[in-house]
Amino acid sequence: MRRGGRFTSGPGSFVTRSIGLLFFAAVLAGCDSQGGSDLTLSGRVLGGGEPVRESTVTLYETGSASPAEELGSGITGSSGEFEIKFGRPSGDGIIYAVARGGIPAGKSAANGAIALLTVIGDVDRRPESITINELTTIASVWTNAQFLAGDSISGNFVGVRNAALNVGNLVNIETGRLGWVVRNAVNGTETTALAGLNTLGNILAECVTLSPSDSCKNLFAAVAPAGSRMPKDTLAAAHSIALNPWHNVEGIYDLAGYGPNRPVLNAPPTAWTIALKFTGGGLDAPGGISIDAEGNAWVTNNFLSGPHAGLADCTADNLGTTKLDPTGYPLSPGLGFSGGGIDGAGSGIAIDETGNIWVGNFRGDSVSLLRPDGTPLSPSQRGFRAGGYASKVQGTIVDYEGNVWFVNNGPSPGCPECGNSLTVFPGGDPGTPLTFTYPETDTLSGPFDLAVDTDGYLWITNADGNSITRIDHFGNPVFQTAPGCCGLSDPRGIAIDSFGNVWAANLTGNPGGSVTLLDPYGENAAGSPFRDGGIVGPWGIAVDGNDNVWVTDFQAGSLVNLCGVRRGNCPQGLVAGEAISPPTGYDGGGALQHVTDVAIDSSGNVWVLNNVNDLEACLRMSEEGCMQVSTECAGDGVVVFYGLAAPVKTPQIGPPQQP
Repeated sequence: MRRGGRFTSGPGSFVTRSIGLLFFAAVLAGCDSQGGSDLTLSGRVLGGGEPVRESTVTLYETGSASPAEELGSGITGSSGEFEIKFGRPSGDGIIYAVARGGIPAGKSAANGAIALLTVIGDVDRRPESITINELTTIASVWTNAQFLAGDSISGNFVGVRNAALNVGNLVNIETGRLGWVVRNAVNGTETTALAGLNTLGNILAECVTLSPSDSCKNLFAAVAPAGSRMPKDTLAAAHSIALNPWHNVEGIYDLAGYGPNRPVLNAPPTAWTIALKFTGGGLDAPGGISIDAEGNAWVTNNFLSGPHAGLADCTADNLGTTKLDPTGYPLSPGLGFSGGGIDGAGSGIAIDETGNIWVGNFRGDSVSLLRPDGTPLSPSQRGFRAGGYASKVQGTIVDYEGNVWFVNNGPSPGCPECGNSLTVFPGGDPGTPLTFTYPETDTLSGPFDLAVDTDGYLWITNADGNSITRIDHFGNPVFQTAPGCCGLSDPRGIAIDSFGNVWAANLTGNPGGSVTLLDPYGENAAGSPFRDGGIVGPWGIAVDGNDNVWVTDFQAGSLVNLCGVRRGNCPQGLVAGEAISPPTGYDGGGALQHVTDVAIDSSGNVWVLNNVNDLEACLRMSEEGCMQVSTECAGDGVVVFYGLAAPVKTPQIGPPQQP
């Protein structure tokens, strides 16, 4: 490692919710855990709030990449009721029910376009009775959008399991009414998620109830993008909307009619996404995010607000790290997991193959290490300081060999000569740190974020140098863009796709920010930099399992989806760098603020961080000349867009992989 720039080696210096993670209310009494006796599922099928009789309800089990297995079926009676007896599934997957056909209330003929879905979850945690209606269909389709094909749900086990768990955030599968999370204070009254869910349910109800008779034809025609197959039932129609939320938004909205669900949207949304906001667990101006193998989200918090406001700094002492379960439920304490030297974490956070969490401390000039349960493994006072060379730590990653890399963004009070450097813990051992400095060059200048390609090379954004640097395993700079090349201007987040192409988010520029695309050799790609989709000041960037690109725009407060290099995974006619999302991006139904980092999980959910709420409040200066943090400054929580992206294997090490 001595062939690189100058290096220095240091010696080392629940209370369980009724609806949420376990939304399946009760274990059916009398079930034989060994599978020796028949099991029973009962429920009802409703359309437009009224019973649907003579509908065929089929129960399935899934949980792997293999096709779903049929467990049994039943026919609804005059009140829409059904009962299905079935044997215990051979696997440990989840169960779901599909209702097809049937005669809606007040009608004499069957409606063959009816297809409704309820994802139930763990067979042993199923409620005694379920409802299958339009709202359960919308909730089940959006959370399982990346796994659904006709009547079949299949995919990676963790992703499918977590998708099932998230259904309960949107709907109560026992009653068929809205779930607790979508109705809580940070969603029901602050965003359009609740009204959007109701509106989508009413759109399906117009077809289910056949009033008027051409409702189904109008629905199927409206939801089919160019080049796609027209749906033939309500389940396929809902799935088409979930996969293409940008398509014909106003035309679909006009089909809502006067269904049974209230309140509804009073105007067309910008897109048919469903996103929920989550708070708690110490979330306060969240800055960086990483997702572990089980789908839990780990988040750094940049500064304190609320009762702790008035701290004259942009980061706060000993602010904790937040852990959210796959449903957004906080698993960390009220101020997050602390200890281990966590001190004003920036954007750097990474998870290694053992599940341990590495946190870069911008204020604390160190790196902290936590167990998956939040127990600190690093020294309690200062963390790992890399022999004193850790300084204003930002981007933090783990490579294929378990080496932990982080960039030192700038000098610290204790080490004015530090900063603009790169540190590695070989094999994840903080006792043998190596720090690479480049004092005679501008190789690193305000390094902010880094990513590792398939060959193990590091790509680093230089926020101050307006450039990107490629560095090999030994710390040798092997490539650097010219300052300002390719639209690079205060580049922040960086991501690499499965082909080795490099995507970077430029916070500033002329005019506004942009996204730069470099090929694996560092050459600017055709059309780069990109400003489509309402990009004005992007910060975070991620690539999904289809190589499409997701960008958080800090200035606009939006999520932008760009077409990646695999054109077959983009809408007809789009090429790399063009926006799939609407011209102003996805706004999360009003849930997004000034956003920083973004991550994609194994269910295809997109997690976005609200870092700042009120920029003006953040920029008010105290008499001492430091940033004055106020209650209005800090961003409010994490926003999760359901089923919007192609799933990614987590924890992500290197370019994205399909799980």
